[in-house]
Amino acid sequence: MRAISENVIAHKATCGTGFNFSNLRSRNASVGSTGELAAGPVTFMKAFDATQGTIRTKGGRNQGAMAILNIDHPDIEEFIQMKDDPAQMTHYNISVGVTDAFMDAWEHDGNFDLVDPHKKQVVKTVRARELFRKISEHAWKTGDPGVIFLDAMNENNPLPKMG
Repeated sequence: MRAISENVIAHKATCGTGFNFSNLRSRNASVGSTGELAAGPVTFMKAFDATQGTIRTKGGRNQGAMAILNIDHPDIEEFIQMKDDPAQMTHYNISVGVTDAFMDAWEHDGNFDLVDPHKKQVVKTVRARELFRKISEHAWKTGDPGVIFLDAMNENNPLPKMG
């Protein structure tokens, strides 16, 4: 929730923002401290999107932002299709954070594991090419998601200690 507040402040100053939601528990994952079930990152993204609509820049234009979910997150399929409804996430572009390991699985027509971000356990195994096909089809249909090649981005990061 602090990030939502900081996001609004940044956009008030006409800055663009981007967030990687991959550390959030997947939908219906157990929350150890409460025993409840997690809402999942897509729900949080929708909250960010709703607050994004409250800030206008000069001329009344909305600010843009980016939401990222890594390819190995258990909710990746929900994320890929979230913009099929044009009323969803109207203030955010979305991108899948793709890794070299995923691209290797795609190249060799292999399987790829979706991993719980907290327990670090495999939740589901999918065919890499099938998952990439879903990304491509939804990108063709709606313009989203895009892809961000995380390993290449980090390899060329001029400020790695800053994140």
